Amino acid sequence: MALFAQVRLALVVCCLCSASLVFAATEQKYTLNMQDAEIKEVIDLVAKVTGKTFIIDPRVRGKVTVVSEREMTQSQIYETFLATLEVYGFSAVVAGDVVKIIGQSDIKSAGIDVETTGGRVGEDIITRVFPIQNASAMELVPILRPMVAKYGHLAGVPSANVLIVADRATNIERLSEIIDLLDKAGSEEIEVVNLKHAWVGGMITLLERISPAAVVAGNQGARSSSGSNRGVLLVGDERSNRIIIKGESDSRAQIVELIQKLDTPSEENTSYKVIFLNNADAKKMAEILKGIAAPGGAQGGQGEPPSQPVSILADEDQNALIVRAEPSELSELEAIIAQLDVTRDQVLIEAAIVEVTGSNGDALGVQWATNPERVVDGLPFASSSSSIAGASLGQLATGVGTAVTTAGSALGAISQVPTGGFLALADPFGSTANFGLIIQALESESNTNLLSTPSVMTLDNSEAFITVGSSVPFKTGGSGTTDNPFTINRQDVGTTLSVIPHVQQNGSIRLEVDQTVESLIGENTAGAVDLVTSKRQVKTEVLVNDGSTIVLGGLISDRITEFESRVPILGHLPIIGNLFKSKSTKKEKTNLLIILRPTIIRDQSSALIQRRMNGIWELRIETLGGGLGLIQPSIDEVFDGTYIDGSQIQPADALIE
Repeated sequence: MALFAQVRLALVVCCLCSASLVFAATEQKYTLNMQDAEIKEVIDLVAKVTGKTFIIDPRVRGKVTVVSEREMTQSQIYETFLATLEVYGFSAVVAGDVVKIIGQSDIKSAGIDVETTGGRVGEDIITRVFPIQNASAMELVPILRPMVAKYGHLAGVPSANVLIVADRATNIERLSEIIDLLDKAGSEEIEVVNLKHAWVGGMITLLERISPAAVVAGNQGARSSSGSNRGVLLVGDERSNRIIIKGESDSRAQIVELIQKLDTPSEENTSYKVIFLNNADAKKMAEILKGIAAPGGAQGGQGEPPSQPVSILADEDQNALIVRAEPSELSELEAIIAQLDVTRDQVLIEAAIVEVTGSNGDALGVQWATNPERVVDGLPFASSSSSIAGASLGQLATGVGTAVTTAGSALGAISQVPTGGFLALADPFGSTANFGLIIQALESESNTNLLSTPSVMTLDNSEAFITVGSSVPFKTGGSGTTDNPFTINRQDVGTTLSVIPHVQQNGSIRLEVDQTVESLIGENTAGAVDLVTSKRQVKTEVLVNDGSTIVLGGLISDRITEFESRVPILGHLPIIGNLFKSKSTKKEKTNLLIILRPTIIRDQSSALIQRRMNGIWELRIETLGGGLGLIQPSIDEVFDGTYIDGSQIQPADALIE
């Protein structure tokens, strides 16, 4: 990734002072944004901004990311740069006029500058020598060592009674305050108490309240003395959860005894809890809660421990959450879960997909045919898909002296032909050709086609998907083999409906609708070659009231089809050839309409189920052709297996079996 850094120069501010014109330039400010930038490019940028000279260890490599929209000065840019190095495991060591960029493991042997005056704050690695006036330097070493970074260094010199500390400047300043508190004049000794259950900040606060006259303490675990010199000094090491006690032996013994009594396991400590969900999905709920909970422990306030990392796991098999958190955080998480784990509304979506087709067809011509075994025009009537297929060849012309032998019998045969303006003439001469002449004049109209009436129930904000169709094979490419040179890929062709309902607070429903109607154009050719599909799709979002009906669509396709069939050779003759061919023209307009009616289901009432049952019952009665006097059973009676009048019917579970 390239380095994305924006450096914006502040405008020079001009000021007019007294009678002279003085130009005062404000300090340059920069905005630093880096995304997966090479660390050497970042160092080069900081060098240009700060003017510092950097020496880079060859082992320093990698990519870093820094995101900031705040304008920063040169010094702030440099401090941000040092903090970035620390995060990625590198350090900047000042050596004279240059800054060495090395790994943190090499800090101890890097020749760090020695600070003697103190007061330096920042992320630079420095070495400070602390002369100890009253306490023993070697006694302070085990107390202070846990407070030094792993890459830092802490050592005591017994002969000179000094401490040598190498660490970041900010941490050394913190250690300096603790050393000053411990290095007090007097004969007091130091004792360290490791806490097992309680938190150091809370323990010190509690000791101050119990025995304020006997305890001398300050702020943030490294506090200045503010009481009688005879009191016990308490210093809290929050990093290792220890209390450093300095004072007379009797006073220290009393405080240690009190700490041991207070440092007991608490039922209100970090808690584990298994929460079973009734409605929500455990995996999705865990992702939401992880986004709310802090990814790591945060520093607590005065007298409070840092919050421990919150752990949230999802048991998908039992739809439960396993939560580990501090008691206060656990209570908050339980409250959030209770608000989210509510019964979601269900939405019954009833749909009707209607294809309105307006077509007008005109056909005029002459068709010739013989026995099914001997076809002249290539159009055997018994298997033809044209309008004359309903009349068998035997009805039209089966031979002289049998079914049709005279003109009168020919007219009688016409009465058996389907309606639509047909005229059949037979050969009365007893020829073995046995052919007939049909003059066709057909007009047809078609109106609507109800493609599908699906209905489905789904949860609020969940997708409902219905597909009705066939899996059609398509040739997609060659496989390189002799036996099967093509690759067959099956594709679903039919009607698909995808709806995502969103129930609003006011009772309306926002629907995301994706409707596709796809069909093959023409006949299915052999070998799945050159298949053409017609696709009509509606994709939209609409707002509907509960129980209201909405109509979507308006997709119009206009198609004109012309068809001509003729007898070979004879049909090509001028003028007379019209007697040996037929032509048809068809104009078709298609409009796809989608009718949707969403209904919100908020309880377990069977009213809607009964309504759906009514439709099924009426359809069955109409199919059976009568029986309207029968008493319609209720849903409960259907499942119980009895009518209202007590007569037995087959139970629903038996039908399933």
